[in-house]
Amino acid sequence: MYSEGIFGAPSPKSGPKVVWRWVLLCMVLGTTGALVICGFLAGLGNYVMRQQNPSLMMEAEFVPEAQVIDSQKIRLCQGKRIYIYDLPRQFNLDILDGYCENEPVICPRFMNSGLGFELHHVMDPIETWYRTDQFSMDILFHERIRKYPCLTEDPDSADLYYAPYYVGWDVLEYLWRPEIQLRDKMMQRFIGWMMAQPSFNRLQGHKHLLVLGRIVWDFDRKEETSRWGNSLLSAPELENVTAVMLERNPSINPEKEMAVPYPTAFHPRSDWELMLWKKKVATSPRNGSLVSLAATPRRDKTKGSVMYYFLRDTLFDQCNKSEVCTVLMCDQINCESNPHLVTSLLLQSTFCLQPPGDSPTRKGVFDCLVAGTIPVFFTPLSAHQQYLWHLPPNGNSYSVLFDEVEVRDNGFDVIAALKEIPASRIERMQRTIVEDILPAVVYDHPDRDPEKKSRDAIDRILDHLFSRDHQTREDKDSANKSNRYMEIPETAVYPMITVGNNSGLGRHHVIVQAAHQAVIIVL
Repeated sequence: MYSEGIFGAPSPKSGPKVVWRWVLLCMVLGTTGALVICGFLAGLGNYVMRQQNPSLMMEAEFVPEAQVIDSQKIRLCQGKRIYIYDLPRQFNLDILDGYCENEPVICPRFMNSGLGFELHHVMDPIETWYRTDQFSMDILFHERIRKYPCLTEDPDSADLYYAPYYVGWDVLEYLWRPEIQLRDKMMQRFIGWMMAQPSFNRLQGHKHLLVLGRIVWDFDRKEETSRWGNSLLSAPELENVTAVMLERNPSINPEKEMAVPYPTAFHPRSDWELMLWKKKVATSPRNGSLVSLAATPRRDKTKGSVMYYFLRDTLFDQCNKSEVCTVLMCDQINCESNPHLVTSLLLQSTFCLQPPGDSPTRKGVFDCLVAGTIPVFFTPLSAHQQYLWHLPPNGNSYSVLFDEVEVRDNGFDVIAALKEIPASRIERMQRTIVEDILPAVVYDHPDRDPEKKSRDAIDRILDHLFSRDHQTREDKDSANKSNRYMEIPETAVYPMITVGNNSGLGRHHVIVQAAHQAVIIVL
């Protein structure tokens, strides 16, 4: 602050104010002499202002708008630049074209950037519902990343490298055929192409991402004589590559393999559409039935996971005998083609039974969560040990877990046990699902509003990939060589607790719930 000067101007604010009072007085007098004096005083006021605070009169430096935008983008993209490999068409678009030429029934699944056929006015908010194939994640991810704001064309400046190989659709064509060479043919070409890329060799596959639109077992064939899948995940050249898929092998390091949500039918573009759906879910009257089961019976018990199939039989039987359970038979009503029918049922239910299918996970888990319904599991492999990036570590906070063996073999009454859950716990679980889980497991429309704040399933994938500080697994292993222990998430161990006779179940039964404790095991 300036001290009082010779012109009685103690500060940049008060100095000009005093001068301009004299100017105003001169103008009121209106004489020629007064006007001359006014001009002199005006110039003097301007001079005083410049001397006392030059910065007030300094012209602002012109900064082009493009330069401002570039500066903002640099800050936004720091540590988050993605390089997309320009793969030959044979690894993605040609695979889709082949289906459209030879399998016209499958071709519509690729419409609308992988969202599938748009379902008009089946449910509010309109224009957000699609007949999305459960195995379309590789296409959805590619379409979203193509519009990612922090793409780079310079492979040397990238923080993450993405290779858009539609391996899920590639392997599907040969899964049920005996020719192992056909299953591995395109995969081997892809590995050869990647090995020729300088950035891949420089990083030895670290910081590289593959998106596999199916479950791990379709890409994890270990021997030439195995009957199922290709050997992509067993290839030594891809040892350091991170793969995300719909179901992971829990015994594999999550730095290498991670499960991500199955795509559902709901694809919001904006926070407004998401908010409308959350409001509908939160206010939906759950008085249609306490429990629902939307699934296909496994009538052929000679294939697949036989024990899972018998579990389904048990649940169908219990549900059909109960007045508070509703069954939707997906072999009679095509649930995949009519997702709005499944969602309508779930909106009226408090719990949804989620027995494993051909493998522990299933798309119905995420249909259930998007509808705000509490999933009921029968093995921790269905969700708790799978979706570590998208679901809370405490499985008890959003789901119920019963012991598969007790239900299948020992007559445990699932419906009766669900009736005993207190309303306060149900309310807490529903709140967690609607507020925390639902926004995180949906896949936004590829043409989403750039101002959308809520982070969807793909945003969560990128958040976790970037949050690892770009440290390679090799670095982490070296840093932890002396540590022979590993902490297991609290939902990985499920102690038995007894429900007494006063529960109304008629005898002692065993319910499995998540433990609120960490378990240490020796590697």
